[in-house]
Amino acid sequence: MIYLSLGSNLGDRHFYLNLAIKLLGKEILFSLESSRILETIAILPQNAPVTWNLPYLNMIVRGETHLQPLDFLKHIKHIEKKIGRDLNALRWAPRII
Repeated sequence: MIYLSLGSNLGDRHFYLNLAIKLLGKEILFSLESSRILETIAILPQNAPVTWNLPYLNMIVRGETHLQPLDFLKHIKHIEKKIGRDLNALRWAPRII
């Protein structure tokens, strides 16, 4: 069983979470289930830009996969890129997904 935490704090946050679930279920996870969506504050490092202080929508999904861990990570990164996440952005920066 695989558990993933998903979060979005840019743009149409519900849309991006739903798209991520759709792509995960289509590409790498089966028997996919999801939690409810919660809005949370951004957890930021000291001296983070004020513009980064945007609330997140967060959720957990779980499912099963036939992939090995590194292959699974590669597929996750591909999905993030497909949705529009800047994979070169700073770690704590706002994100689409």
